Amino acid sequence: MTKKAQAALEYLMTYGWAILIIAIIAGALYYMNVFSSSCDSPISTGFSGVEILSNDFAFTSEGDLEIILTNAAAETVHILNVTVQNGTSTDVANTTALTLDAGTTITYTFSGLTSPGSKGSCYTEDVAIYYTRGDLSTIFKSTGSLRHAVQ
Repeated sequence: MTKKAQAALEYLMTYGWAILIIAIIAGALYYMNVFSSSCDSPISTGFSGVEILSNDFAFTSEGDLEIILTNAAAETVHILNVTVQNGTSTDVANTTALTLDAGTTITYTFSGLTSPGSKGSCYTEDVAIYYTRGDLSTIFKSTGSLRHAVQ
């Protein structure tokens, strides 16, 4: 291989790696909805174990949050409580005695939470779900964010 060909190949490889890294970073940012400024469609991110999926929640201007908890764990879970945080306001909803078998869902409505704003305004709620799995006494925490327009 000539020196010119080797220099050209090294030049292309350097730029190829740089473009690949930029593509991976852009894909990660897109996955985290950084480029989405609209609240037209509900976005749910970050949950594992016990989850709230996109389209599985709604917040009213009266402060009612309806969520569908989905057990994505491979065993029965016992929900201890759910914490909802909007900015500096934190609401704790006691959901004692909620048991979900593997792969099942349950709808739960929290009433009287701090209102996220008027109808149509965009809101973001940080949610923490505390639960135990099976017969274990260890408490697990599933956290994530919900983003959508107030209903």
